[in-house]
Amino acid sequence: MKISDICKKFQNSNKAILYKLKKKYVSEAMREKNTFIRDLLAFEAEFIHADSDTFFDRISTRSNVLSGSLKKTNEKRCRSFYSLFSMYYTITIAAKKRKNIDLPELKNALFSVFAFDETEKKLYELLLKCRFTDKEQFWPLFSRAFIGYMTGSKNPDLFAVAFTENFCYNSFKTFMRYFTQYTSVKRRIEKSKQDKAGEQYVKMDSGAACGY
Repeated sequence: MKISDICKKFQNSNKAILYKLKKKYVSEAMREKNTFIRDLLAFEAEFIHADSDTFFDRISTRSNVLSGSLKKTNEKRCRSFYSLFSMYYTITIAAKKRKNIDLPELKNALFSVFAFDETEKKLYELLLKCRFTDKEQFWPLFSRAFIGYMTGSKNPDLFAVAFTENFCYNSFKTFMRYFTQYTSVKRRIEKSKQDKAGEQYVKMDSGAACGY
């Protein structure tokens, strides 16, 4: 077998891993009772999978640290790709809607759905704090962390950091355009609260009925 054929085999194998992970994460997200969190995390999994092909294969430039690396990527790094991007999307939305979102509930759901390990949980807490207190530092900090996780590089060059910042920023903008195409984030959050209140009312009503 030619080397090119071997590389192609690994590349196709890793594409299958990314797809398998996407299905797993969407399935886990759909178990969430909070409809806003359920829809957000499921949509994140779908969108991250779509972006993985772009990041790994379609943008060939020296500044893209993942360009052409899909054939060398293992399942652990595929999983990290989902964890990191879901972290980015979730933190950015949480910062914009912090007054309306139950942050602990959102965090716990994110950790559960995407199966964060302890290091990823600590990174999330660090990045969330950074985004809330000094958002200008959030983007380069996330980009350096992303490159470190995906490549092992501790000192990425400025062009790679800038490329990653730009890619993530544009990815989030596109994500939000689709996520809010028919229903705004505000309306999604309001509906989830109404649904929760309705469930609590039904439980109270059922409890009262049982008392007769």
